[in-house]
Amino acid sequence: MTQQIVLPSALQEAAAFRALSPAQKNHFDTRMAYIAEIPRAIKDWVARTEIPTEFWPFVDELALDLSVNLCVIDASTDKTVSSWLVHSTWASDASAAKMHNAVTPMLRKSLGRGLPDLSCNRSDFRSWLVDMNEVLEISLRSFYAATTFEDALAHHIAIDIVLGKMLVATEQLRLSSAASN
Repeated sequence: MTQQIVLPSALQEAAAFRALSPAQKNHFDTRMAYIAEIPRAIKDWVARTEIPTEFWPFVDELALDLSVNLCVIDASTDKTVSSWLVHSTWASDASAAKMHNAVTPMLRKSLGRGLPDLSCNRSDFRSWLVDMNEVLEISLRSFYAATTFEDALAHHIAIDIVLGKMLVATEQLRLSSAASN
């Protein structure tokens, strides 16, 4: 079992976070811990990609993990915190300039990186996923090391950008005849 990482105090002390119900705070913390497991799962898969039968089951599992983390099952309850809520409502309490500056130029460039080609093969997808996994790890480390609300929020948004790109890439891979065999 992975050790639980504590949310950054700069986030926990922010008015937007303090306004959450205990159930919402728990959901947010649980979601972040779940996301923190994704890089390990990708690394484990990359280490054994020589087994062709594991390709599509892994892609399916990854797509499920990504979908679960980007979607809120029941946004009408007081138990969940959607990415939209964080990005939209919380960002209104933050300085866009401070959030921009919290993200390193290297990370900004990586977040702007495109998706794999629609006709990519398994090897191309694997290479792209390895690179994006590194971006996810950097974003997660930066989120947990955040010292200001803007720093935490900027890296939370970066995490969701990476997860979103990974989800789109896994789904568009299904349209690639080069990846089908």
